[in-house]
This record gives sequence, C-alpha cells and structure tokens, in this order.
Amino acid sequence: MARRNYGKNYRRKEVRALLKCWNAGECASIVGVGSAGKSNLIAFLTQRESTLPTGNGPELLIVNVDANLLAPLPRGANDADLMRTWAGFELILHRLFMALHPFEQLSERDAQGFFDAYQHLQDATNPLYASLAPRYFELAIRYLFRNGLRLVLLFDEFELLLAAMPSQFFQILRGLRDAHKGQLIYTTLSRATLPALVARQPSHPLELEAFVELFHDNVIYLGPYSAADAQQMIRELTTRRGLSWSPEQSEQVLTLTGRFPGLLRACLGVIGRLEAEERAGLSDGALAQRVLGFPQVRNETESIWNSLAEAEQQVIRSAAHRAGVPITPDTAAAVHMLVHKQLIRPDWEQAVLEIQPMLFRLYVEQEAR
Repeated sequence: MARRNYGKNYRRKEVRALLKCWNAGECASIVGVGSAGKSNLIAFLTQRESTLPTGNGPELLIVNVDANLLAPLPRGANDADLMRTWAGFELILHRLFMALHPFEQLSERDAQGFFDAYQHLQDATNPLYASLAPRYFELAIRYLFRNGLRLVLLFDEFELLLAAMPSQFFQILRGLRDAHKGQLIYTTLSRATLPALVARQPSHPLELEAFVELFHDNVIYLGPYSAADAQQMIRELTTRRGLSWSPEQSEQVLTLTGRFPGLLRACLGVIGRLEAEERAGLSDGALAQRVLGFPQVRNETESIWNSLAEAEQQVIRSAAHRAGVPITPDTAAAVHMLVHKQLIRPDWEQAVLEIQPMLFRLYVEQEAR
C-alpha cells in the first residue's frame, strides 16, 4: 500500500489541539462521522516520520489501539470478565510492543524488563497471569517512563472497545492514569461523544463515570479537510492514478464532497473514470446525481448516515424535507452535534437547517426516508 505524503500542516487545527492536551498531560476525545478521515489522522500521528512538537517535556510515544484487533475469546465462560479484561491489556501491550520494536528508545536492561513483562502477560493459559494482566502492563510501561517517554494510547473504534470490555477494565485504566498522571495519556476516537456512547451501554453509567470524566474538557471534532489538505489529497490521488485534472474539476469535486476525506477519495475515483464528454457541461447538481449512482460514493454517504444517532438522523430527515424541527432537549442536542460535525449549517433568517455536503444532502433526500 502506498504511503501518504502528509504535509507538515496536515490537520493543523486538530493536531495543535491534541498536542496542547498531550503536552499538558491531559486526555482527549476525538469525534468524527464516518468519512471524516479518522484513520488518516491516526496514521499521521503514529508514523515515525511525523515531527510533533512536545515542548520541553519528555518524548511522546503514540500508539494506536484498534479494537478490531482484540483477540477472540470463548463465550459463556465463568470468568468471561476476567478474560475480556486480559484481552484488553494484551491488545494494548502488543500494540505497544510493535511500536517500540526494536526497542532503540529503551536501555538494554529496560528493554529486557519490558520484554519479560510482555511475555508474562501473553501467557493466558495461567489464570494467575490473566488476573494480573494490569500489573504486568503497569510494570511494562514504567520501563518507558524511566527512559524519558510519555505514552499516548489512541483508542480507535472506541465504540467497539466499550461494547467488548467490562466496566472494570475502564476503572483500571482510570486508576493507572491517576497513578501515572502526565505520563500515561488516553485519546478516544469515536463517531459519537463518550456520554452518548455510555448512555447506550447496558452497564450503569456510574460504573464508567470516572473514566469518562477524563475527557470532558477536551472534545475535538474531526470535520472536513482544510482547503490545503483537500488540494494535497487531490494532487496525490490524481498523480497516483494518472489522471489529468483541471482546477475547475478540483473545485467541482470539493463542492460535491464538502472536503470530507472519504467522499473526496471516492468521488475522485469515480469522476476520473467518466469520459470528458460525459462530464462536460454538467452542473454540480447533475454531476452529484451521476456519481451518487456509483457504489463507492453511495457507501461513503451511507457511512456518514449510519454513524449518526437516531435523534441526529431525525433532525437531518426533517431538514431534508423542509419540515419543522420540534424543539426538545434531544433535538436541540442533536442540532448542536450536527453543527459541530459540520453536517448542517443553520440559516436562522430563513429558519432552515441546510444539510452539507451536497452529496450527503442528495443521499438523504433520496434514501433516508
């Protein structure tokens, strides 16, 4: 797979906000709809070539913990919560092992100590080791701290982790963070805010309250690309695919996609395959109708739609059909979220909510009944 050439100012606003939190030793929550480019942001933050200013503090080691990589576990076991907790810490420590290897950032002695702790935690056949997984994890990360590193754990697909792990797992994470404040930092990436996610869980909200409150002050919304990032993406993709691309075509695809990365990628692939005479003279609306018929573009619009909460979908439906939006606490909160996610733009003079980007608005008008 080709490696993206991220510019030095890639996602400048969001990265600066993250670094402000991390350099202060604070946790953060990133919220973005499907097609917002969370995967690209993670790749940028974790690639070793990235230069992230850390002030005068210790170096940041940024590790992606993707819940899709959780080890499969037997269902219905009497010690299911114990094994799920072990699986959570096994995943974190394995991803940390992969990020550190070949351990050039640790002294030889501490590298051996880290490896020993990793080996012990891996041995799930010994029930004592499984129950002591948090202890071995804490032992391992202390070797990092002794070598002048701060650890940032990026919890990608946090919805999946929240559904898979027992409440105790997050309580332990909170305790570890309190024991190593300023050195152990968490950042979640999800499609909804953490309080909204917790409200959907079967566990009592109080069981997760201590963990969730770590993120209350630092919620960062991941919206469309900046104009510079979007143009960089167009240049890379058109060059890679050997497409001849005019400034007018670039402006048109930016209008259709609203600079949402997933939509932008899908549209570039589709429009690049259309014959020049097929594109010639098409208005933005007509071209949007044409490209929405392609599965890859429709899949991206569906990804945005499916990432929204029910109350947010209801507001979008009402806006699409120019129906009035009843003002209730739920709808007011949904409008607030949709504005942050840059999927609606309120026109207070006309008393309407304008859906954006164009392709998403068209999808909602056609499909989201």
